[in-house]
Amino acid sequence: MLNTKVRSTVHGAISLVNAIATGYGSALGISLKVRVEMELQEGNGILFQPEGGTPLLRNIINRSLPKEIIKNNLLVIKVDSQIPAGMGLKSSSAVSSATALACTALVGNELDDKIILNLAVRASLDAGVTITGAYDDSTACYFGGIVVTNNYEYELIQEEL
Repeated sequence: MLNTKVRSTVHGAISLVNAIATGYGSALGISLKVRVEMELQEGNGILFQPEGGTPLLRNIINRSLPKEIIKNNLLVIKVDSQIPAGMGLKSSSAVSSATALACTALVGNELDDKIILNLAVRASLDAGVTITGAYDDSTACYFGGIVVTNNYEYELIQEEL
């Protein structure tokens, strides 16, 4: 069942162990957050507020939503982030996870954490905003606490809240 308006909130994170060398990484969720709101209105296409919409966001939307939704509706997306970009606080991972979560909720799919995280990570790889896929960063943003992951296998090894 299609929802007409959804909101999602995901937090930022910091790296504890960088996964570039081995594929194994660890990150810690922090309190700064990003909120994504999606609303279906009359019209068609995608409208980002504020203007723009990065290739990362467009990639997640195109991977997550059936084409008919965008063709038959105007999808209004509002992103409100407390996480400064480019400061190592995993803003891209937080935004991608929050966007994937909102897309899943919008189409009324069961909220499967692994599917949502995989959508976010694959879109981040495709958009070129990560080398490893940042599965450690995305899981820390999504779940909070401390996580240890195998980024190449998209596997959550350990989670401590």
